[in-house]
Amino acid sequence: MKRLVQLSLAGLIMVSTMAMGSVAQADTTITNTPGSSKASFDIQNGELTAAQTTTDSQFDFGSIKLSNFASAKRAKTALQSTSKLPQFVISNFDSTVKNWSVTAEASPFTNGDATLNNVSFNLGLTPGVTKEGDQADAAATYGDDESSKAAQSTGSVDIMGNAATVLSGAPALGVTKASVDTKATYLDLSNVSLAQLATGQYTSNVTWTVNQTPAVAAAK
Repeated sequence: MKRLVQLSLAGLIMVSTMAMGSVAQADTTITNTPGSSKASFDIQNGELTAAQTTTDSQFDFGSIKLSNFASAKRAKTALQSTSKLPQFVISNFDSTVKNWSVTAEASPFTNGDATLNNVSFNLGLTPGVTKEGDQADAAATYGDDESSKAAQSTGSVDIMGNAATVLSGAPALGVTKASVDTKATYLDLSNVSLAQLATGQYTSNVTWTVNQTPAVAAAK
């Protein structure tokens, strides 16, 4: 009878030990939050600037013999030299600009006191990718799904006596480099008569203008 009592006590002791172990494993971590810290940085707005990077730029359409004029007027008078064609860098770091555009306008061709009428001066620009900076390895500002926001060329347009848009961005943030598309740039002399012509050099000046439209301020 005595042995049975000892076994029962041993069993009680074991049960008691397991219960104590269970209490020791309870989560007693105390969380204390003394406060929070703010992290911030500012973005400062920039400017829209444009520059022509070619010194003494010019459009060289070569020369035409009077004896060949009848044939020449039936074809496009193409550029003969591309060494000094104008090139541009448009930098837009102004987030308030909704869109910008570059226009070109050619004055009438003159040769001394003679003015040549009915000439069409067709011009086209080929813009490069609008990038986040001027560095060669700079990333493109916009992906394929936002390509409409990058700079766009309008193709070949007649700029004779008319300020025509040749390049635009909406808003094209970043740096856009544009050059003359030689295939889209030519003179059309089909409406010029031989009687109008005088020997010598005809010259015209092309005026470039950058325009911008600010974003409409939100109503307060």
